[in-house]
Amino acid sequence: MSAPPGWYQDPQGPHGHHRWWDGTSWTEQRIAPAGAQVPAAWNPVRFARRHPLVTVLAALFGLVVIYGAVDSSGEQPSVRDRMTSGNEAGGRAEPDDEPLRDGQERRSEARTFMVTRILDGDTLELGNGEMVRLVGIDAPERGECGHERAAGSLARLVLDKSVLLGESDEDRDRYGRLLRYIDIGSQDAGLRLIKNGLAIARYDSRDGYGFHPREHRYIVADQGAKQLGCE
Repeated sequence: MSAPPGWYQDPQGPHGHHRWWDGTSWTEQRIAPAGAQVPAAWNPVRFARRHPLVTVLAALFGLVVIYGAVDSSGEQPSVRDRMTSGNEAGGRAEPDDEPLRDGQERRSEARTFMVTRILDGDTLELGNGEMVRLVGIDAPERGECGHERAAGSLARLVLDKSVLLGESDEDRDRYGRLLRYIDIGSQDAGLRLIKNGLAIARYDSRDGYGFHPREHRYIVADQGAKQLGCE
């Protein structure tokens, strides 16, 4: 706008409202027609005095929003975690399988993995190419007495099936294999082999290794199992 200083129609106001032009820019000086109401700046204190109920409700709503944000930021167990905390693999525990205590064992992989190959009674391969050594047990190696029976039993339990992996006290062995418990349904595959006399409880704190979370149950099962002879 190129005009001499003076009062002109306010470009931002209603018709009849004037604003002072200083010759180069608009100032904050305004004139309203007689009887016109000029909106005053919002005053929160004045608003609270005039509308106490609305103010209280708004404050309560703000507290609810803040509490919800704080609560959701903490680590809370998922529905699946709560459902599986009382057993080994999300189903009902077997009568002879003692449930784990809270914090006794962590499960590193929440999703299931497909077992694609059985090497022997204590070693298998997953669909993603990872080799897994079952924790806390020792089954006969290839060429040793009982190898085929142990490997066959493990295959019947888990081969071509989805399993859950349970963490132990170590992540991998010196060969790079994952050290994990293998759970399918409500069964612990390693514990089942021990109970059937096809593997023994080993590689635990008795052998100079670290204590693993299911060690006690494995040892008890091993002591009560009848070791099967070779055919």
